[in-house]
Amino acid sequence: MNLYLSKSTTSINTTFTSSDGVVLYKTHTPFRLVGGRSTTISRALRDIPTRDGAENALRFAHLAQIDWKIGAPTILRFGGQEIKARSYLIKDGWGHRKFTGLDGKEYKWILGANRPKAIALYHRQRFGVFHAKRQAYLEVLPQAEHMLDTVVMTFVYVEKIRRQKEDAAKSQLVLWPPFLY
Repeated sequence: MNLYLSKSTTSINTTFTSSDGVVLYKTHTPFRLVGGRSTTISRALRDIPTRDGAENALRFAHLAQIDWKIGAPTILRFGGQEIKARSYLIKDGWGHRKFTGLDGKEYKWILGANRPKAIALYHRQRFGVFHAKRQAYLEVLPQAEHMLDTVVMTFVYVEKIRRQKEDAAKSQLVLWPPFLY
C-alpha cells in the first residue's frame, strides 16, 4: 500500500492518500509564535453517515498527538497513553529509531536506507530533473498493514526529526569564498 503525501515538504501538515486518491490520514500542526507546537494525526472514517445524511462526507477520528516541546521532551499521545517520544522511539545508531509495535515485535526506522527486511519505506519527491517525476509517498508493505496507524504515527515523528537534522546541516554549509570579485 502506498500513502501519497499531499505536501512533500512536511509530514506534520499533510494528507496521506491511497493510490486511488482516497484520503486515509491527515496531519495538522497549527503555527504558534511562542512555545512548542502540537501535531494532530487523524484517520479518515468511512461509511459513517453525517447528521445531514451525506454518506461520502469525509470525517476524521483522532489517532494521535505529538507535542513538540522546546527545551523539554517531545510527548506522544496515542491509544490512551502519554509517553515521552525518546522512551517510545528509542535512538539506535545514527538517526535510527526503534520501537515496539502493538504486536510486541521490535521495529526500527533506518534513515537513508533501503533494507531487504523493510516493512515500510519513504520515497522522497522527485522533481523530474535527473529521475522521473514523482510525488512523495510512504510505501507500507503487506506485513505492516495490520499496524498502519502506528507506522503513520512513527513516520510523522521520524520524518520531522530527519528534516530538522537535514535543515540544520544545510545551515552549517559555508561556501568559500563567500563573494566573487
